[in-house]
Amino acid sequence: MSREEGSIENALIHYERPNQKGSKHAQVTLFASEPGSSLKDVLTNAPGVKAVVDKKREIYFIDNVRLSIQKAI
Repeated sequence: MSREEGSIENALIHYERPNQKGSKHAQVTLFASEPGSSLKDVLTNAPGVKAVVDKKREIYFIDNVRLSIQKAI
C-alpha cells in the first residue's frame, strides 16, 4: 500500500497483522519517500492500481501509541 497525505506522510507501508475484527498488534515496515518522488509511478507501473481509497483520517498520539480514526469519504 502506498499512502499519500500531503505534509503528514508519503510512504510505502506494509502491515503484518491478523485479519480479524477489533484491536490487534501489527508489525509495520515503513519506507518513507519524498513528495514528488517516482515511488507512485513505479508501483503503478509494476502491478497496476487495484483500488483507490479516499478517506479522512484524524491522528492522535498518546505517549508512544498512535491512534488513527478513519472515515471513508
